[in-house]
Amino acid sequence: MAEYLGRKLRWRVETSIVQTNVVGHTGADGFSRLARQAEFDGIVSKDTSYVLVDDFIGQGGTLANLRGFLIHNGARVLGGPVLTGKTYSAILSSNEQQTIHLREKHGSELETWWISRFGFGYDCLTHSEARYLLNTPTT
Repeated sequence: MAEYLGRKLRWRVETSIVQTNVVGHTGADGFSRLARQAEFDGIVSKDTSYVLVDDFIGQGGTLANLRGFLIHNGARVLGGPVLTGKTYSAILSSNEQQTIHLREKHGSELETWWISRFGFGYDCLTHSEARYLLNTPTT
């Protein structure tokens, strides 16, 4: 898909940025997807705009992690078309209301663990990830 869009739009296709771990998201449940975050490496051109391309979006974590990697390394992300996905994943970013509800439902312990494990809090979850945690019972 990236090669096709690159040809049609006459844009350069970046192939040196790669996912460095295997997350096994195909057929995985929500908790498995949340626990195994995609990690990326490669040379990012600072002050360059990127369009992310993926074949499928489940909870959106892979695209969100790639976006975070690019932004952290000085790039901009314009968007991320995908071929197919879950209807509830059409909105990638979580919203402030979801973050508030997550904190009310799960308290600070889960978010504190989340920050220590992944380096970000509820405000960086995708809409679908936040939705999944909101629908998860507390223990």
